[in-house]
Amino acid sequence: MADKRITQLNEVTRVTGSDVFALVNEAETRKITYANLTSSLNSDIVAANTGSFFISASYGNSFISFGKGDGTSFELSEPLLSREETGSFFKSASLSGEPGLESNQRQLLFEIGNETTLSVSMTDFLVRGQSGSFMITASIDYASGSIDFTKGDGSTFELILPQGQGAPAANSYLIATVISGSANQEIALTGSIYENTSMIQLNYDGANGTCILWLPDASTPTNKDRSIRFISNGSVSANDKFAITGSNNQTIDGSISPYFIDRSYEGIMLWSDGTEWFRIQSKA
Repeated sequence: MADKRITQLNEVTRVTGSDVFALVNEAETRKITYANLTSSLNSDIVAANTGSFFISASYGNSFISFGKGDGTSFELSEPLLSREETGSFFKSASLSGEPGLESNQRQLLFEIGNETTLSVSMTDFLVRGQSGSFMITASIDYASGSIDFTKGDGSTFELILPQGQGAPAANSYLIATVISGSANQEIALTGSIYENTSMIQLNYDGANGTCILWLPDASTPTNKDRSIRFISNGSVSANDKFAITGSNNQTIDGSISPYFIDRSYEGIMLWSDGTEWFRIQSKA
């Protein structure tokens, strides 16, 4: 064996308590068994649950308790901690009294974490609806041409309208859509161009003949209860005329025949009941 190196020795895969290791102790080469070696190691290693570090913590009525591995413990007491529902912060707020009561009969109630309650009267910081300095009414004075404003505190001020015009203008306007027609031309009074038209001025242009105007569908929601006025200018005559005709075989005064505008400055008004057209006005 003296001629072998350690790397040349036979290998052991499991160590038993009686196996011997060589070691240097106090400058002398000595031996130690595996059993004595592991016993010595156990005495030098601190077990996980016996050290001086924290291994547990618990929450008491007014403290937190910390437990250490060596069996000792210590606490953080109430002066250092405030419980969740006993601190000096707000927990809730509510309004006392029924909604119909005046503000001086109602209070705001604030509940604080330490179970105390603070109440504040509504009148301490709210302005009643009819006594504030904001506006509550406005009216037009037609005589002076102004708008008069009344505030909650009873005071008023006025706004003078431009040129003193307090009342709306008495004028009314009919904006006409001009149609220029010629012989054998057919024009349908449909689409966005004529959808909102209430007055149509007729102008004839070109050789003698007749221009056909097709009325919109009387049965659509847009045209039910609608009225349309037609008026001719000086270009219309017996030889240069317009034939107003119902679409989809709809009648005018119960007839499928056209209504002819064949003279200058003639005017009529037609009205739809949702089924047919009625001539409700004609210029004499």
